[in-house]
Amino acid sequence: MKFKIVIFVLTLFFGGAVQAAPMLSDERPEYLQGYVQALLDARFAQLALESLPAKEAGVAYVTTTTCLNAAEEQEISAVLTATPPVHRVVLDHQCRDAAYAPAPTVAATREDATLGWLLFPDSSAFQPPAADPRQPQLSMGLYRYSTGGDSFVAAHVNAGTEFPIVGHDDGRRQWQLGFQGGFFSVFDRSTRDFPALRNTDFLVAFPIAYRNGGFSSRLRLVHESGHLGDEFIDDNPGVRRVNVSRETLDAILSLDWPGWRIYGGAGYVVRHKQGEEGAVVQTGFEVRVRELYSGHSKIGLLIAGDLGARDEEGWTLNHSLHIGPTISRGDTEIRTVLQYYNGRSPNGQFAIRDLSYWGIGTTLEF
Repeated sequence: MKFKIVIFVLTLFFGGAVQAAPMLSDERPEYLQGYVQALLDARFAQLALESLPAKEAGVAYVTTTTCLNAAEEQEISAVLTATPPVHRVVLDHQCRDAAYAPAPTVAATREDATLGWLLFPDSSAFQPPAADPRQPQLSMGLYRYSTGGDSFVAAHVNAGTEFPIVGHDDGRRQWQLGFQGGFFSVFDRSTRDFPALRNTDFLVAFPIAYRNGGFSSRLRLVHESGHLGDEFIDDNPGVRRVNVSRETLDAILSLDWPGWRIYGGAGYVVRHKQGEEGAVVQTGFEVRVRELYSGHSKIGLLIAGDLGARDEEGWTLNHSLHIGPTISRGDTEIRTVLQYYNGRSPNGQFAIRDLSYWGIGTTLEF
């Protein structure tokens, strides 16, 4: 049974990468036109650029009545060709002064240095789910916990990272092998000894990611372990520590459109110290308004939801919701959002308990 489910997870990743990508990515002219327009509106709103219907796969046609100089042309081409859906840009604009721009039409392709095999690629092929409560990232927040008849204020302090180590990019498709690692700590503010550590979980994973236009996927083997805090053990001398340690093989597929995405996947716990192996499922969505305000930085809006369930938890539905503003500049983004969670506790030592919490949290990505 375990072998069959593992084969299913692998088929989900590789089958989706091979079959779904050509249909749902840069092969569709209407997708490419909308994708390019979203980028132009977000980065060059002042230039009144318009994306035209694509005449061939991977080629973006852009026009404007604004007169562009050489530096602007180069920047537009660099932004559009920085992601796999676009590998060539054709710019058409009108200039009253011929000396201002030497040619009305410019074609640009991605630099050869960004193609082929790459060590430490600049960007990740798969973007992690924003509302996943176990996504390694730098974040902190305050929440009202309700669990086991108790209610108290808890503080989350999480630190982690995810980055590609090596990858291959042919101008349309990306493959990457990366690393994930992080810890997730929960502190109880209701005790006199605050900060009183209740639980810390550790996560280490090696993901394989794939992207073709708006389609992306991730396959990973992930290790998780949970540990009780010293202060919690001191305050609860009779507590029984649970030996939480497991490895899970999971795969997730994502479809991205300008401003929103949906994703879903499945996995299997291949090893559990308590013998509680079984299947896992995950799905979710994200809606982003990238530019409510644009100045020195950009202010946007994020609405994200994540749903998950585990066989070992009796298929209890765990749902997480994030809503709030984002502030970004370049590749750096800060999110300060309202968060709600309900389901089985994601905190390893308390995973057998139901948990509901709400509060506000801040996440930094760079």
